[in-house]
Amino acid sequence: MNYKGYLGSVHFNAYEELFFGKVEFIKDLISYEVSNAKILIKSFQEAIDSYLEDCNIVGKIPDKPFKGSVNVRIEPELHKEVSLYAMCNTAIL
Repeated sequence: MNYKGYLGSVHFNAYEELFFGKVEFIKDLISYEVSNAKILIKSFQEAIDSYLEDCNIVGKIPDKPFKGSVNVRIEPELHKEVSLYAMCNTAIL
């Protein structure tokens, strides 16, 4: 599920007959659960809206998935080559 840029998972607990999930790819925990699949998307959206409202009330910047940065460790020589390539091609690492 996708809402306002947030992606949510969906799982089913057969024993308790519940659908549940959480927003993925962020540090904060936003979770939801319902007993009816028809209202699962609405519950997911309400959880995000509530999270964003709570952040606004307390003055917190909401956590966002996929900030656009990836940290990787590579050998210094490869780092140099990639940096030079990026510079020559007007790209940013």
